[in-house]
Amino acid sequence: KIFVEALRGEGGRTHSRTERESARGGRTRARTASELRSSRLLAPMTAHAGAAAIASVAGRVGGDEGGARRGALAEGARLSGAVCEEKLKEKLQEKKGADRLRSPLNERDASMVHLLNLLDPESLVVPPPAAPAGDDAQPSALSTRGVLLCGGASAFAWYALRLVLRDLFIAPNLPTPRPPRVRVKVFELHALSTIHAVAWVVLLFRKFRCGSGDFSKYCSRALVASLGYYLHDLWALRSTTLQHPGMLLHQATMATTIASLLRSRGVSWL
Repeated sequence: KIFVEALRGEGGRTHSRTERESARGGRTRARTASELRSSRLLAPMTAHAGAAAIASVAGRVGGDEGGARRGALAEGARLSGAVCEEKLKEKLQEKKGADRLRSPLNERDASMVHLLNLLDPESLVVPPPAAPAGDDAQPSALSTRGVLLCGGASAFAWYALRLVLRDLFIAPNLPTPRPPRVRVKVFELHALSTIHAVAWVVLLFRKFRCGSGDFSKYCSRALVASLGYYLHDLWALRSTTLQHPGMLLHQATMATTIASLLRSRGVSWL
């Protein structure tokens, strides 16, 4: 009986010890499960915080790069705006210069206007009494009468120059057996052509060096001289019309073109 009771007591103690160990194991398992759950909860939070920190750093770096890029773009836009403004100013200056060259004052040959007002005012399209107020308002365009009178006077002047060349330079230097009259005439016409071409080269060279205020000076006189030259050629070559019609057509075309330039108003032909 005593042995049985001892066994019973030992079994109870063993059972209580087992229960205590079981309870301790349960608490350990609960703590482990709690830690596991905490770790599972903290892991996403840690990852999110790390990602947020990385994103924040990247944002700051990207913000710095974006700011630098925006600053560079703004600086480029400012520089391009300044360049465009300079280009616009240059274009406006060129336009003003072109408008100044095309202005009526620059298309007006004052020397021709004053000369014709003195000799024959009806030769101008706008005579002095009909001209508006101001001397600069009267254009240098010629009327039909002015083209005929000025062209005829210029042609007579070229013929006079031809006679002077013949008497002073050509006739004294001719060989003793006189060449045919046609050869002498051709030599005279070539001499006049050379003088006409050299005169235009000198005029244009002076125009390149003069200011805008003197750009149209003596231009109408030069056109009148050229008109007389081609009219004189037409008269001198009248006998060769059937043999060389192309030459006659060329001279007639040049005379017509120059006459139309002299009659034009508001044309900066040079």
